[in-house]
Amino acid sequence: MDHSGAAARPPTVIDVANLAGTSRQTVSNVIHGKAHVREQTRKRVLAAIAELEYRPNVAARHLKRRRTNVLGVLVGDLANPFYSEAARHIEHYAEQRGYTMLLASTGGERETEQRRVESLIEHRVAAVIFLAYSSQQPTIEYITCVFVAGLPTSHGVFIGVDERKSAEQATSFLLSLGHRRIGYVNTIVSSHPDSDKARFAGYRRALSKAGIGLDDALVVRLGSGIETPESVRQHDLQRMLSGPGRPTAVLCAADYTALQVMDCADGLGLAIPQQLSIVGFDDTAYSALRRISLTTVSYPLREIARLSVDAAVGALEDSAPKRNRILMQPELVVRGSTALAPTSPETVDPPATDASPDEQRRPQVRRSVSTVDTVRVRRPRNAR
Repeated sequence: MDHSGAAARPPTVIDVANLAGTSRQTVSNVIHGKAHVREQTRKRVLAAIAELEYRPNVAARHLKRRRTNVLGVLVGDLANPFYSEAARHIEHYAEQRGYTMLLASTGGERETEQRRVESLIEHRVAAVIFLAYSSQQPTIEYITCVFVAGLPTSHGVFIGVDERKSAEQATSFLLSLGHRRIGYVNTIVSSHPDSDKARFAGYRRALSKAGIGLDDALVVRLGSGIETPESVRQHDLQRMLSGPGRPTAVLCAADYTALQVMDCADGLGLAIPQQLSIVGFDDTAYSALRRISLTTVSYPLREIARLSVDAAVGALEDSAPKRNRILMQPELVVRGSTALAPTSPETVDPPATDASPDEQRRPQVRRSVSTVDTVRVRRPRNAR
């Protein structure tokens, strides 16, 4: 049997289970010497362990007994500012609780994630806070985990937002402005795969409620910055944003992606928001800058960071978490990147040239994602 795929990296419990034709739990039971495993099954598992030269991660199994004051934080591609901002908040609250932070990046690649988790364990972190997670890590059963990405799991504490509902409400907002051709753009860098799946489902649901079918030509998933040349990503965006069938609005799975769409639109001569409205996710710091003024779904990132540290430290101190699943309420922050749909995608009324920059800038509006009809306006700081 060819095990070349597993040979490229250290074998895992999953590899052993696949070769032995058993479940991961059965392999774990054999490793831990549980008595209720049938002898024939035990022999198959032990043979698979020997053939793959699998070595159980002893450091992981004994981590709780060898606890340190270091919290591991696993992030995706650091090209996305969301991860750096989240890590900064986590570090702040960890320090308040007497812990330090050890950061590891997956680069947006699932294959890298397993190695990074094992590296954190080898460095004897007390717990791991996952800002990126593929739901395929056999080693997490040995450590204290808090998840701030993807979908809730049966292991550890999940702290996040309702991704599907957030995307549905953001898309509904664009529909309320009269847009009917609404695109969706995501990259590996932008968001966790499970988050993308949920956001895309929310986007589709909003369109369906409005009686609009999904147009595959308006859906773009860009490759990662490591594997995909910038020219290829630009070409994919240009193809969507060009021609008579182009969208008048785009929902982006992250602010980072929204900036890429803005840059491409600028190169094509499309005016934002007069010809193209853009909505992002995350409300990272630069999205509020005057030259960007991005409408975006704002996450309570600081509060999520605080809760994730509290959950990790609380579990380490043997206090059972009050809740294993905490869903936070995001807001839709309306800025200058969205406007009423143009009467024709190819025509646009030119902006007033005698207006001051402050007059041209739309006021910022915060809309609760759960009640988008309730609007609270926050004027720019320098407005009179």
